[in-house]
Amino acid sequence: MVLRSIGKVVRGKATSGQMMAACILGAMLGFVPGLSRAPGLLAALLLVLLVTNASLPLALLTWPLAKLASWLLLPLSFQAGRVLLDGPTQGLFRSLVNMPVVALFGLEHYAVTGGQFIALLLGYVVGLLVTRAVKKIRTAMAGVEAGSGAYQKIAGKWWARLLAWALIGGRRGKLTWQDLATRTGGHPIRWWGAGIALVLVGAVFALQGVLAGPLLGRSLKGALERVNGATVDIGSASIDLAAGKLVVTDLALADPNALDTDAFRAARLEADIAADDLLRKRVRLDKLVISDAHAGLKRASPGQRVGPEPKTPEVEDRPAGSRTLDDYIKTAELWRDRLRQVRRVLDGLSGDDKPKEGGEAGAGGETAGQRLEREAELEGYANVTADHLVEGSPTFACTELQADGVTSEALPGEVFDVRAQHLSTQPWLENGAPRLSVKSRSGKLLLDVGLAAMASQPGSNLIKFDLKGLEVDKISGDLSVGGQPPLQGGTLDVSLDGSWSAGRVGYIDLPLQVALHDTTLQLGGSARKVSLFLLPLGLRGPIDDPSISIDDDQLVSSLKAAGAAELTKKVEEKQKEVIDEAQKKVDEKVNEKIDDALGGLLKKKKG
Repeated sequence: MVLRSIGKVVRGKATSGQMMAACILGAMLGFVPGLSRAPGLLAALLLVLLVTNASLPLALLTWPLAKLASWLLLPLSFQAGRVLLDGPTQGLFRSLVNMPVVALFGLEHYAVTGGQFIALLLGYVVGLLVTRAVKKIRTAMAGVEAGSGAYQKIAGKWWARLLAWALIGGRRGKLTWQDLATRTGGHPIRWWGAGIALVLVGAVFALQGVLAGPLLGRSLKGALERVNGATVDIGSASIDLAAGKLVVTDLALADPNALDTDAFRAARLEADIAADDLLRKRVRLDKLVISDAHAGLKRASPGQRVGPEPKTPEVEDRPAGSRTLDDYIKTAELWRDRLRQVRRVLDGLSGDDKPKEGGEAGAGGETAGQRLEREAELEGYANVTADHLVEGSPTFACTELQADGVTSEALPGEVFDVRAQHLSTQPWLENGAPRLSVKSRSGKLLLDVGLAAMASQPGSNLIKFDLKGLEVDKISGDLSVGGQPPLQGGTLDVSLDGSWSAGRVGYIDLPLQVALHDTTLQLGGSARKVSLFLLPLGLRGPIDDPSISIDDDQLVSSLKAAGAAELTKKVEEKQKEVIDEAQKKVDEKVNEKIDDALGGLLKKKKG
């Protein structure tokens, strides 16, 4: 097959210009890193190949070779993209990234833009080599054809023509080798290819509603998987462009911490959509209504993790005397996984910090170059984008989300209503701050999260969480203080109300109020049942590994108010032991310093 393709190039009518065009187009097609990242670019290159009279056999030979080269040169393509997108030509590419139709080319991907530049150079070099080699072969064959009677006699045999057709393709028509060697020009348009291109473009316009649904479904699946961190399944996606309606069925998000379970599942999603935005690679859902939604249902087949797992940030300012999840919860790692997923969702809702341009330093002094290298290491070179070039509106935005009647296997019998506003991939471009609220109809649970600061909107990143009437025995097995469960029986209420640290999504510095009702407390080997006990806690640090602080004085006051005198005495004794131990360590340290100082003076006097 390859030999026949090479033979068609050598024996065909293609001129040097047509062969050069074929090499360049084949190389550019090979360097497109996938349909999902650059659908418009791939379609445009195929149409150009059809319409122009470039050599098809040569283009089809160059394409797979260029694809192999693109894999090997992916880091170089990424670096070339950085020069083009963040260098002197940034203004040009900023316009292209936000231009209708051209926005579908995926030029915001560093690997796409840099890859096409390298493909142009590679295609040109290959084209020069191919055209020179073909010209030499044709010139040599022209000399043999003109000066060898034996060649002409053999070439005229039927078996010779059959063998040549089988090995290197069909004849060159009536043109002699001399004609091929000296042929120039050639018609620039392939008329039958232009006809096919017109039919294809017409079919796309006629069937745009049918074709847009699957493409949008693929994009939605990819976006949700990046936020969710695990498999996302979509049954179908359809768009009615005339009515501006999007319908998605059978949506299921696998739980990254329990891949045999769906964290969220919905039978139907319906939204108003602006068709014009699709040409700018923008998706805006004006009102998204979710029906028949559930959380915690078992999957028919396990999902898979997608993308890198979020790393717990290092805690540099952990308060002295505070404790961690490991000190109070037996299954601390399981809870960290759950909270890590919460932080992943918050990161997705916030869109992270507004991207820095050029060499600007971001949080922690990290430059844009260092950030890009870190993202490339985590996500792969082909997936890193220049989000700072996106202007006007977010690439994905949901103005309003509504999901009524949501049920959860974790809280059987409870029914939830979910509301969200201004969710987007670039919240700094949205005319409103992201907000998410979840309320149970029984009033037992309330969650309200606002991320105003991350969207560059007035206000702060607020969080309010209330959980009422939770049975203590359902969680007491997970708790441990000194190796023993500290609670037994009764119910508890949890209340969290405060704000995120500005610019640090997933970091908290909040008071947590726990109220116990008719619960037996066990501290220091003693137990006492209390009708009401208020326990104030302090949470500080990353949400998936916070420092937990308990004010001893407040604990004593709460125990006295609850009438647990014996337990109060135990706590006061423990306080005294801690203070005495601390004072002892201080005295030892001071005496050590004094001895060192006096020892130094004595040495000086002796000297």
